[in-house]
Amino acid sequence: MERPYTAAVRIALTHAYCWPEVRRGAERFLPSLGAALARRGHEVVHLSSAWKPGSEVVDGVSTVRIRRRFHNPYRHEADFGRRLLPRLARQRFDAVHSLQRRDALASIRAARLHPSRRTVFTDLGLPSRSYWASVSTKEAGIVERVVRGVDTYSAMSQCAVDCLASEYGRTDGVVVPGGVDLSTFVPATSRAERPTILFSGAFAEPYKEVSLLLEALPAIAEAEPGVELWLSGPGDGGPLLDAAPAQARERTRVLGLGDADRQHERYGRAWVTCLPSRRDSFGMVLVESLAC
Repeated sequence: MERPYTAAVRIALTHAYCWPEVRRGAERFLPSLGAALARRGHEVVHLSSAWKPGSEVVDGVSTVRIRRRFHNPYRHEADFGRRLLPRLARQRFDAVHSLQRRDALASIRAARLHPSRRTVFTDLGLPSRSYWASVSTKEAGIVERVVRGVDTYSAMSQCAVDCLASEYGRTDGVVVPGGVDLSTFVPATSRAERPTILFSGAFAEPYKEVSLLLEALPAIAEAEPGVELWLSGPGDGGPLLDAAPAQARERTRVLGLGDADRQHERYGRAWVTCLPSRRDSFGMVLVESLAC
């Protein structure tokens, strides 16, 4: 049973994307975090955006979705940050917890009007200077401003916190690992008949390194002749499979996104889950898979 705190605080959680419109670990993480905080007696507001805007109360959390206006992710995140700023400036919050840098920057700016407010940023990736420099000078500058300006910089693994220290010189990073809702991610009644590897995520993203997994599949088949690979998530698997070895193509099933409330079945039926990503700092899918 969760222990309620004696003093409730008013908390804003911000993220430019929302579940289930976008189905990634970050979008699932924030509503779960908000619900846990609400159960502990805190007043929680979740500010995000969606193509279909609206507001509602979900699991005790006041959820507001601002209308999304741009398909390009960087333009969208910048627009969300600009429109978020006046909301954070005029409303009273004891703490604002952001999951992306543009909304974190808006939070830092708004906090100048509220000296007692704490700003928190959770980095879901690795704070790499070289990566952000490769994106653009502007984005690299925003990363730097968030690192220098936010009160609490958290990440989901010690690896990411160590990266923050080595890349940016900030040594007070806090590890806040991801959690799993054990009422949702439950074991399956049986596993697949064939030895099955599951990849769950945006498999078309190059940094997820699914191409490496496909390249390795024929070697795995030498030890497990019946092995099969399932690709679960958003994206077009065609280009990946076209570039893969023939032995890998014939052993791979593209499952697509599937139903949000049935992902645990894929985890449970697979024999193993593999995340070959080179930029994820934690890998929520691996912990979810273990729960199933």
